[in-house]
Amino acid sequence: MKIIGLMMFYDEQPADFTRALASLAGICEDVIVMDGAFLQWPGGQPFSPPEQVEALVEECARLGLVLHYEQPDHPWHDEVLKRNAMIDKARGLGTVWADWILWLDADEEIVRFGNAPALLENTRWKVAEITRDGVSQFQGDREAGIEQPYVSRSTLMGLTPTLRVEGGHGCYRDDEEWLLNSSCLAPALDLTQEVLLHHWHRHTSEERERARQAFYGAPGRL
Repeated sequence: MKIIGLMMFYDEQPADFTRALASLAGICEDVIVMDGAFLQWPGGQPFSPPEQVEALVEECARLGLVLHYEQPDHPWHDEVLKRNAMIDKARGLGTVWADWILWLDADEEIVRFGNAPALLENTRWKVAEITRDGVSQFQGDREAGIEQPYVSRSTLMGLTPTLRVEGGHGCYRDDEEWLLNSSCLAPALDLTQEVLLHHWHRHTSEERERARQAFYGAPGRL
């Protein structure tokens, strides 16, 4: 069993993605990085600035991570298409029903991974629940600067033949059942005491935050 890292990437600062990549070293051998903005991202392009891509390549080499970097010919229509392209790429690198994928944004970091590899190798479930912190689920907490840990199942998923994102960027399923949705969830492996992920998004630049708010606030966004 191996774990394949999948990093969402576009116009990222090296201070962020070098931290993210360093947290994957020792967990993953292969890291898939799919570049490119979405159509509704203000000023979005199909690729990041060259100096950022160069830093990405250099950091993966320094850490001993095998980088699988791709960029589209034009901005992605939506996040669903980009994430499904990354899952398809992972299926080409891994073994379905045996390996796992680990999603990580460039401004996130795996703080603790514990005994997760052994537990993933021996589970019958297709998705795992972990603990995340850095961004509270509740608007009032965020406004008050309170960042509470919470349980999430959007990070570790089994590499099944039909795993895909469907209907929205936070909805994952295969042909049998929903793994992540607002309801009808499949059973999950409990890794909340083993894995801790920290999200640094509150530390981004004002320009980046304005673009993020414009994108996520756009009507009809997926």
